[in-house]
Formats: sequence, C-alpha cells, structure tokens
Amino acid sequence: MATKKKATKSKGGAKNAPLIALYGFDLDTERGQMLRRVIKELGFGLRTVAAEQLNNPVGYVASLIGYRPALQAFADAAPACEFLLMCNLSNKQMDDFLMALKVTGIKVDRKAVLTKFNRDWSFAQLIGEVNQEHQALTQGLAEQQAGKEE
Repeated sequence: MATKKKATKSKGGAKNAPLIALYGFDLDTERGQMLRRVIKELGFGLRTVAAEQLNNPVGYVASLIGYRPALQAFADAAPACEFLLMCNLSNKQMDDFLMALKVTGIKVDRKAVLTKFNRDWSFAQLIGEVNQEHQALTQGLAEQQAGKEE
C-alpha cells in the first residue's frame, strides 16, 4: 500500500511546510496578484525570488535546513521568464494547486518541483535547465505539428 507524504523532509529530517517560490511574476500586475492570492488561499508559503538572489541554492529558497544564501549576488543577465518552484507539496496539494491555476486561467510554462537532485543547484541553474527543457519540448511540438501539415 502506498503512503502519501504530507511534507518533504530536509537534510536534518525535519518536515518543511508547503511553499511556492516565484521568479519573474510582477506583483503590480493582475496576473501576479491572482497567483499570489491562489497560493495564500491554499495555505502555502510564498517566496519571491529577485534577480540578485538567483545564485542562492534551491534548498535555501525552499527553506530547507542546512542551506545558506549564496555569498555573492547574481551578477549575470537575469532570465527574462516567469518561473514557479513547488516545494514540499504532497501529491494532493500539487493537484489542488495545479487545478486552481487552471480554474483561474493562470498558465505558467516554466515550473519545477523541488527534488533531492535539484536542491543543491543555484536557482539560476534550475531556471536554465527548465528553460532548455521547455525550448526542446516547444521545438519538438512545432516540428511534430509541421509534419502533420505536410
């Protein structure tokens, strides 16, 4: 019988509360405000990542124990995209969150889930990896569609 996790354990074994980390969503827009409202209504924590914080480890952004902020601010060109990181959500919480986005009409093309593999990456590295996957998927779908039209 499968068991569901309510929260993800950190390196030290303590449970962490559900959290959504946002990058590139302008608070001054209706879209940004709606997204933040959905997150708060579901009772999740919210963290906004600024461009200068992109060097921080994903584990730090996710509030995992044992992670510290980067020693230097991010100085490269900041990614020009919206990005959402889901941290410590159970399967049900993730389903509820994604359904709430769909119901409110908020489409986020670039999103990821905190994993044991990406928590040591910088937030910029995670965005870069997801951007590459998104571009490959978009290109593949475009090529597939072009093949159907021929």
